[in-house]
Amino acid sequence: VDNRSVPVLAKWQREYTIKTVLQELRRLMTLKENMKLSQPPEGSTF
Repeated sequence: VDNRSVPVLAKWQREYTIKTVLQELRRLMTLKENMKLSQPPEGSTF
């Protein structure tokens, strides 16, 4: 995950929990512009 593309990671605060991070990732994944993105092929690495 690119820290710059996920605001909760880019502006990290000590009070954040794993739940906070996962909820924010889920919210970002459900944004309309992100729902159109295709998944990478099976077995690909970055």
